[in-house]
Amino acid sequence: MLSACVRIFIKKIIILNALLFLNSGLAYSMTPSHAFQRAEHLGQLVEDLLESDLYEKRLAPDPAKNPSLPRHVIRYAIRIFEEVQFLRDLNGLLVYPLPKIDATEVKPDDVIKILDATITSLQGLEDIYQTKMDTSLPALVEGKKPDDVLSRLRAIEASLYKLGVPKILPNDVYRVVLSIKQQTDILISQQGITKIQDAKMVDKASPADALSESKLLFADLKKVVSSDVAFQLPGGIARPPTPKEGEQVLPSDVFLVAQYMLADIYALNVKLGYEKPLQLPPLQSGKNPADVKNTLAQARMNIQSLYQNRQDR
Repeated sequence: MLSACVRIFIKKIIILNALLFLNSGLAYSMTPSHAFQRAEHLGQLVEDLLESDLYEKRLAPDPAKNPSLPRHVIRYAIRIFEEVQFLRDLNGLLVYPLPKIDATEVKPDDVIKILDATITSLQGLEDIYQTKMDTSLPALVEGKKPDDVLSRLRAIEASLYKLGVPKILPNDVYRVVLSIKQQTDILISQQGITKIQDAKMVDKASPADALSESKLLFADLKKVVSSDVAFQLPGGIARPPTPKEGEQVLPSDVFLVAQYMLADIYALNVKLGYEKPLQLPPLQSGKNPADVKNTLAQARMNIQSLYQNRQDR
């Protein structure tokens, strides 16, 4: 006869296979509400770690929502995944690679894939923090939008700072902006454009200067997308959230704007036939707001050359 342990093991395998079968048939039905369910669960796990670290068991409040699409949400989901890997490394645990996301229009399934991997990674900290984490998903709340998911992920990031994750610095912003520049290089290369004007470089800049440059890039990008039906993206391009007039501009503000634009520029490349997954450059060091502004300025020149190219046809 089979032992009780063996019978339990077999039963678990049967259940797991059944779940995999069901999930394979239901993958198409995943919605932003399912992504929010994962984000909510992730927030609950972060609250468990905060409590274990003698902080109040409360997530930072959700910031104001901003119109978003899954391709914008996934950029921040990846950011949270990387930050959780930082925590794992900080505590001597194995660091997991980012799950592969194909070069297609991002769907809620893709966001969920990243969030599920992040949840698993965070649960690995349970013994380190000597806490018990709830492995069950919270109840599904219908009607959620990508805006809700992104807002909750930003609240999670703000809470991770208390656990030792470094706040966003110019190095982090530059890494995303460099990726923007690389994607605009690909964009003009695909269109056979070789004449690009050099951007005016600066030696000194503030985060506010970098933010101003990013707004100019967004305006040029919007003009390009509106200039040709071949460049129009599903759902259009989203205007990134920015600080109100007179508010202090932080590197995190520029970072958020850059993430939005990177998502849209990469999506444009994919629509035009680019087939490689988006991979950010390696972690950067020694960068400052001037480096960020200059790189955004050169990306602007690429986008402007693309617009001019369409006008000359």
